[in-house]
Amino acid sequence: MAKKPKDVAISPGQSIYSLVSRPISTIRDSEIVDALKDCKGLIYLTAIKLGCSHPDLDQRIKANDNLMLICKGERGGIVDKAEAKLVEAMEGGAKWAIEMILKTLGKERGYVERQEVHNLTKVQLHIVEEIVDHGSFDTTATIVDNKNNQAPQGPK
Repeated sequence: MAKKPKDVAISPGQSIYSLVSRPISTIRDSEIVDALKDCKGLIYLTAIKLGCSHPDLDQRIKANDNLMLICKGERGGIVDKAEAKLVEAMEGGAKWAIEMILKTLGKERGYVERQEVHNLTKVQLHIVEEIVDHGSFDTTATIVDNKNNQAPQGPK
């Protein structure tokens, strides 16, 4: 069973990075893999366990496909476990779990609280200001069809 990372006390105003004593370049990939697995892919906890800074560890993981795969796999395992608990609650009749599943996994079937509408055509709005009466402005707007760059024509 994985060891729990030790608790660390930080004084007010002290940065967590002041606790770091180990440069990321001195840490082997195999150590990072073990720490990622122990910490379930949680990068801040992994950095504390390794004694390095979180930004340096994050950058190292992103630059290494194998480390990124391990991290995503561990985090995916957390999500899977949470989903399994959600399904257990739903099967037990918990109303909140039923609603959560329908709102998320059932979205494709229309179980949504709000309807999302996406406009795939671009519309350009041109604002034209004209001086009409010594200081008063008449502002008109014209919607322009992007394909023709012209205002749409009404029925003739």
